Amino acid sequence: MPLKIGVMGGAGKDILREHLDKAANLGQAIAEADCIVIIGACPGLPLAASSRTSSWLVARTPVLVSSTMTIRATQ
Repeated sequence: MPLKIGVMGGAGKDILREHLDKAANLGQAIAEADCIVIIGACPGLPLAASSRTSSWLVARTPVLVSSTMTIRATQ
């Protein structure tokens, strides 16, 4: 069973590009290590962490998903 690693962070609109890039690099590194990336299904840093994954991604949300939110399933 692969290791599961959660990436949590701000979901605000005013996140520096540098921080978004770091989150994307982190998500990519987790995926390249054959681990499962777990995020909260929200924009911002969690979404950035999922942007370069090509392996398993689990997105959890405690609220109803609005019609404007896109959830991307990868494997």
